[in-house]
Amino acid sequence: MSLWFETRNTRHIVDVVGALALGFTACAKPVEVGPNEPMQQGAASVTVTGYSLVHIDLETPTGAVAMTRPVLKLDLDITATGETPVRWNPGFDANAATQAQNVLLFAAPSWENGLSPANNIGAVATGTHVYLDDPIVEAVDIAPGQTVKDVLLFSAPPSSANNLVLSIPPQTFGEDIKFPGYISLPYSASEAEPRPVAELNEDVEAREFRFKATGVDIVYQALKSADGKEAVSRDPLLRVKFTVTNTSDTPIEYIPTRQSSGVDYPALTDQNGAIQNRATFAAGVDVVGQVRERQTIAPGKSIKDFILFDRPTRGVETLHLLYPGRRLGGTGLVRVQFPYTWANPEIPDDFKPKP
Repeated sequence: MSLWFETRNTRHIVDVVGALALGFTACAKPVEVGPNEPMQQGAASVTVTGYSLVHIDLETPTGAVAMTRPVLKLDLDITATGETPVRWNPGFDANAATQAQNVLLFAAPSWENGLSPANNIGAVATGTHVYLDDPIVEAVDIAPGQTVKDVLLFSAPPSSANNLVLSIPPQTFGEDIKFPGYISLPYSASEAEPRPVAELNEDVEAREFRFKATGVDIVYQALKSADGKEAVSRDPLLRVKFTVTNTSDTPIEYIPTRQSSGVDYPALTDQNGAIQNRATFAAGVDVVGQVRERQTIAPGKSIKDFILFDRPTRGVETLHLLYPGRRLGGTGLVRVQFPYTWANPEIPDDFKPKP
């Protein structure tokens, strides 16, 4: 599976959005607030505590994948302010995208300027992929006086947008509430923050583990054949050494690159995005010093290993390693970059052709 992935806006997007205009009258109009201001109606309040363009990774059964385009991430606080529970459901089970049933986003100066399918910004649907930083993935009931945090993902607004309007369905605030709650969000197009990328000997802190690439070199890799004879790789290989530490409270399982186990392999690319081939060996060949079988890492303990790639060609200056967290006992996608200089090491004396 590719380590790059782009979702399509399939959920909450329809050709004709019904009930966008709910028949507001001159004497009864919705209230509109700004960011970090609670939208208070009935028994609930909703506050947008932050919003920005971000790059996100999604988790799959075979490892993490990176969305190729940035998305707009909205952070929300939802509070039950009354004496009865509040049900937070931004539209998980809605059959059509309407202001009566869904949390919707529009590029508009305010709700009074008209909210329509033409200026609707689609919610991002991840399908079977999981966004691990989303705290709420199904409708929840909020007890009186309690607050929950949620994250909503939308497509990046058009560059011409200078304001966004978030529409909260009236059902969020109570059965007797007639109007959506509107939150106006000033917006200016900008570049999304780049994903964090570690350098050599820099820790990557993931949910369940810590990863550190500790060294890179070009070697004739020592091997041992099925009959026990010592050998070296036919060609020089790029070797990336690393350490994995279990930072969780429970054991984690490390899957070495000699095993598939239905999990994505690490990938290495150069500065132009060209994929570098991972070195592979016949089933009976043992790579000396490399972990061959699954290993359980106890809490607080570490394991050292390395991965081999074909030697990159001359002209390659920088390499980027993408390592699926599922192989390291956790989740996510580890990113490490390091400089590269072409080298041609000597064949070890024991394996040089005899004169």
